[in-house]
Amino acid sequence: MWHLGLGDREGEDGRAHDLFVCYATSQDGVNWEKPNLGLVEYGGSTHNNRVLIRGLEESDRHYAAVILYEPEDPDPSRRFKMVLELAKYHAQLSVAYSADGLEWDVSPNNPVGPLLEMSGLTKVDDTYIVCGQGGTAAGRKMEVRGRSMNRS
Repeated sequence: MWHLGLGDREGEDGRAHDLFVCYATSQDGVNWEKPNLGLVEYGGSTHNNRVLIRGLEESDRHYAAVILYEPEDPDPSRRFKMVLELAKYHAQLSVAYSADGLEWDVSPNNPVGPLLEMSGLTKVDDTYIVCGQGGTAAGRKMEVRGRSMNRS
């Protein structure tokens, strides 16, 4: 399972603000373990379950992320697809790819869509479909976005 982990660094307002994509495993779906991936330094240690997302700075906050695994993708480096919402792109739709689900590369074509706090990702035929809430805090609404398969 991939999830957003809340960091322990304090912001100016006294609240923790660091959200990062992390990985956890479970044998039964009830009890979860956070494996020591050793991929990203955080708080002076690499003893954590953060996944590596190349192409981002440490200060690039994540707001949301969903992942799709496609074992049939002919390009092994793109078998895992992540759609994420990044502060770097003012929360616009962004994507990243991975061979193993742990080490990711962001697309050089980001952002690839409008503001969307995603909650689901699937593929129908050759179209990727992302569901989530879009708009502004004053006018958020459920949105579905689709994009035909391309190599961006």
